[in-house]
Amino acid sequence: MTKNNYHGCPTYGSVYDALSDMGFQFDDNGNLLTSESYSDFMISMVDTTDPNNIYIGYALPGTATSADEWQIKRISTSNSITSTLFANGAANFINVWNNRVSLGYS
Repeated sequence: MTKNNYHGCPTYGSVYDALSDMGFQFDDNGNLLTSESYSDFMISMVDTTDPNNIYIGYALPGTATSADEWQIKRISTSNSITSTLFANGAANFINVWNNRVSLGYS
């Protein structure tokens, strides 16, 4: 990972660089490799408006909810089965919290 430039995008680079500086490791696709809890280093948002689809987002402190620097997951319950899926099918920090409901999850 190049300092302040992740896959050619300076915006993503700043997030990944900050997390890397805290000891987190990522693969070439930006997926988190370490199993440590990072909740102490991140701000989180939880949307429980729909009890069947709960959205949880993580970003660095100070990140605007309109910035494309969020990791978002959806916890869905249907017919007694609960699943946890990530926005756009990856745990990358590349999504906008404000768009969480309209994003694709897999």
